Amino acid sequence: MSLFGWAGLALQAYGAYSSYSAGKEAAKADRQRVEATNKAQEVRRKQDALRMSRERLRLVRETRLKRASAVSAATVRGAQGSVAGAFGSFSSQFGSETNFLNRSQGYAKQATQYMQQASIFGSQRTSALSDQNFARSIGGIGGTIFTNRKAIAGMFT
Repeated sequence: MSLFGWAGLALQAYGAYSSYSAGKEAAKADRQRVEATNKAQEVRRKQDALRMSRERLRLVRETRLKRASAVSAATVRGAQGSVAGAFGSFSSQFGSETNFLNRSQGYAKQATQYMQQASIFGSQRTSALSDQNFARSIGGIGGTIFTNRKAIAGMFT
């Protein structure tokens, strides 16, 4: 077999191996992208659950405000002990609201990080697929050289 025959076979082998390797890289990046996207969705579900919890708290607060209004009316009539309870309730509501905001901000940050990871993995997948296509092209060139090895050798003699 001529030098061109061997070169063609070598290019085909290199193209096949490189294509296989790049395909594995693409599959890995795609799995990582899916995992990061799933994590982001889970964090968003937590954030939604937190919002629902906040809505329930809002309803409880409205009830407490109505009660505080009743306590106020009682205070005007001379019932002093109820006023201290109303102030404690307002303090508790403030702490609860602050806690909600901190947790919600944490979930939003986490979801953003996971979506950024998913984007990076998607980009790596695209790059690996591009490498795979390039390797297939090299393999195709090698096949063409091998098939036409006699004609190519004749051009140089």
